[in-house]
Amino acid sequence: MSIPTGAEQLNRPPRDFADRPFMDMGYDSLTLMDTLDRIEGEYGIRIAYRYLEAFSTPRDILRFAASHGGQTPARPPQASAAPGPGCSVPR
Repeated sequence: MSIPTGAEQLNRPPRDFADRPFMDMGYDSLTLMDTLDRIEGEYGIRIAYRYLEAFSTPRDILRFAASHGGQTPARPPQASAAPGPGCSVPR
């Protein structure tokens, strides 16, 4: 069995990264908006800012994008947890 070095541990996200709440990772509404912009720029999947409060973890965004094929539906999904302060920004 190999024990990972400190550098290897720093370069590897924790296993539960996709399920960690954004607010626990220090994200605020501006960081989430930037994340949605990067997803659109890199993958062509546009998610309107008005859906931010429905996403509390990275997995929430992944599920949303996968289930809608990059098309934003008329109604936001149900939030999986209470949104953080300032997460609702119209786009």
